[in-house]
Amino acid sequence: MNSVVFETKRLVIRLANEADVDLVYTLWTHPQVMQYVGFPHGLRITREEVSARLMRCEKRPFECILIVVLRET
Repeated sequence: MNSVVFETKRLVIRLANEADVDLVYTLWTHPQVMQYVGFPHGLRITREEVSARLMRCEKRPFECILIVVLRET
């Protein structure tokens, strides 16, 4: 499966993969990040649960996590 969903000259939007587990875990468990999406204490989730969620994408494409990457100019 091609992981790139959309690209512009400055951005790449791609599907999350196993290499993104630490990034997603850090964001999802951080209270200051998650307070704006309804989780003022962050999500109570393990790295293993994050990994399983990211890998579900192949079977459930509408539940995929997207990563936005700013290209160097």
